[in-house]
Amino acid sequence: MSIFDTNKTMPQFDPEIEAQLATSQGMLRGYVLSLVGGDTHVANDVLQEANLVICKKSGDFEKGTNFIGWACRIAYFEVMRHRTNCRRDKLVFDDTVLEKLADEGRKECEHYASRKEALAHCLLKLSDSHRELVLKRYYEGESVDEIGLSRKQKPNSISQLLFRIRKSLLMCISSSMAGNQKI
Repeated sequence: MSIFDTNKTMPQFDPEIEAQLATSQGMLRGYVLSLVGGDTHVANDVLQEANLVICKKSGDFEKGTNFIGWACRIAYFEVMRHRTNCRRDKLVFDDTVLEKLADEGRKECEHYASRKEALAHCLLKLSDSHRELVLKRYYEGESVDEIGLSRKQKPNSISQLLFRIRKSLLMCISSSMAGNQKI
């Protein structure tokens, strides 16, 4: 079932665009969140409006071009529309500051996929034991104390090991990204 099937008034939506929109929600949410000053409620509302506009304008998207850049630009205009509606608020960024934040956010969104791919590649380079430790801590959300108990190690030694693993992953990712290596 499509994420858009619940709205009967929605025009036919290209499955490829729908898939790209679905997989980019985290990036778009982060982008919008950075532009609205971290207000999650406003970010959620703006993202919802941006998603509607993206759906309505999906026919305008040229396949093979940068979907994230296109979607971020629509989200940016939705943030600007929201700002126009909220001009009475005292805590609103100056337009030039917002434009700089938007540019940086777009760049980050565009590089997200390659960083994610580099991380996956670098995780595979870890030993099975280190990869399992990273997954338990950051994917499954186990605490350092819980991991220490299950491994019969002191929490401090687990923390130190995780620090060294994160440092190793950072170096690997940086190396992969700097060399523009095909991963």
